[in-house]
Amino acid sequence: MRKDYLISVIMGVHNSSKDKCIRAVQSIEKQTYKNWEFIICDDGSTNDTLIFLKEIAKKDKRIKLFSTEENHGLAFALNQCIKNANGEFIARMDDDDISLPDRLELELNFLTSHKEYSFVSTNFILESSNGEHIKKMKRVPTKNDFLWSSPFLHPATMFRKEDLIKVNGYRVANETRRAEDYDLFMRMYIAGMKGYNIQRSLYKYYIGESEAKKKSKYIYRIYEAHIRFVNFKRLDLPFVKVVMFSIKPLIVGSLPKSVVYLIRVRNK
Repeated sequence: MRKDYLISVIMGVHNSSKDKCIRAVQSIEKQTYKNWEFIICDDGSTNDTLIFLKEIAKKDKRIKLFSTEENHGLAFALNQCIKNANGEFIARMDDDDISLPDRLELELNFLTSHKEYSFVSTNFILESSNGEHIKKMKRVPTKNDFLWSSPFLHPATMFRKEDLIKVNGYRVANETRRAEDYDLFMRMYIAGMKGYNIQRSLYKYYIGESEAKKKSKYIYRIYEAHIRFVNFKRLDLPFVKVVMFSIKPLIVGSLPKSVVYLIRVRNK
């Protein structure tokens, strides 16, 4: 594998936890693969997020910080990062997670060795109030694997930049809020692209109960049902399955939020 490939790590933040965000940034700085740039978009934070990010950026020239005055949502923030990315590969990162030290190296090695894949993700360690658990993902998901939920962990994914651009990046719309990754992965499959999951845990993913409750707001379940219906049809899935699995978020959204949190932890 060439050592001169530039990886653009992208992260959208909004009112981040200082300790978790610093931990996330440090996990990239500790990567075994060193040729990266870290592009962070502060999406209209109203706390001290932008202040401490500026301090972090001063200490490492590879960190590039952008900000917006208003909150536009994660899809918008990530698209701004992509526009400012110079790398041939785009790696996602969330501000409350940890990339294990060899994540970037192993994902890059896979993509440079397997030209037939447009993106790669990984098994991961799930961190929640129930402790830590290893989550295994299907090695080579097919379009049918999108029926229940996304078969890829978004923040653990590395993309070929050219393929992200071919599908116009993340779709900024009301219905993609809280489901921008699900929509993106399905659109890439619709375009004939495919992804792979490395069968090693290279990422530690945090699910907090408060964040799970935000995602359980019923309006987001309505939006997700719309995304499912439209993309399932474009994936040419059987119509019965299109209907059955499109209403799944509406059913889940009617459950108590504490139950939804447990379902998210289990399904992840």
